[in-house]
Amino acid sequence: MKKNKKILIIYSSIIFFALFLLIIKKENIIIKFKKEVINDYPIIITKENKNNEMDVASINNNIIGSIKINGTNINYPIVQGNDNKYYLNHSTNNKKDEKGSIFLDYRNNLKDRKLLIYGHNSKTLKTALFHDLEKYIDYSFYKNHKYINLYLNDLKNEYAIFSVMIIKGNKHTKINFNDKEFLEHIDWMNNESIYDTGINVNMTDQILTLQTCYYKPANSFLLINAKKIK
Repeated sequence: MKKNKKILIIYSSIIFFALFLLIIKKENIIIKFKKEVINDYPIIITKENKNNEMDVASINNNIIGSIKINGTNINYPIVQGNDNKYYLNHSTNNKKDEKGSIFLDYRNNLKDRKLLIYGHNSKTLKTALFHDLEKYIDYSFYKNHKYINLYLNDLKNEYAIFSVMIIKGNKHTKINFNDKEFLEHIDWMNNESIYDTGINVNMTDQILTLQTCYYKPANSFLLINAKKIK
């Protein structure tokens, strides 16, 4: 009887130890996953992908959503800070990073007529987060990739690109308009587009501008302008 009891204790100890190892292994996997999530700028958790193990929004309270454009490497969280400087050289985990982050203008709220989102580009650094926006200079690429997906407040929002611009100056950074100013701003975007998309935009539309640096000519900006369609 004592022998059986001793064997039972040994088996119980072995099982307990095995379970302990499994728990430790699982925790290590989750920790590794979290590090990879932070480093790889994954898409934010939405109602459409809740099977992911982790809501990356918990990494940084400034993460407000994400952006994805098919045919490009753009599939990143979007942050919004207290100014338009901090995330020029900080990643979404708030560490110094020359690539910076994709960020919404600090003046914006999500109900504004125009949302303005920034990201870096570089002639030499092909891993710059908005480098792939250069693909839109080619009209044939635009024809097959007309849409931008934003995930905000757990909802997928789709925007149709209506204008692609290469400009100097900061006229595009205006985000608050009366009706007349808004229509003039839309007309300007259409008139300055490097090609005609044929997409109409009116006063009731919400528009989105993606801004990145460009170098032809030097110190210019590449702007991708889109209107919300759903």
